[in-house]
Amino acid sequence: MTTAMPIMPAAEPQATSASATPSEAPEEPAALEESEHRLLEERRLARLEEELLARLDRGSLSPAEESRLNDIRRQRADLKA
Repeated sequence: MTTAMPIMPAAEPQATSASATPSEAPEEPAALEESEHRLLEERRLARLEEELLARLDRGSLSPAEESRLNDIRRQRADLKA
């Protein structure tokens, strides 16, 4: 009786750019990704703040909404710092 051995896929070689050293390549996309993430988060928080301010203009906010508005403003300030 023979046992079948699982076939392992061969490891693919990593492609490297001729113009970038291996130590430079991972940093640039990470920095770009972080700045894109910060921009998207800023836009999301601004949109939420605008929605709550529109509700405030139409009447008043519940205590939970007021707390959320304060949290959003704090988060936006932290992003800018």
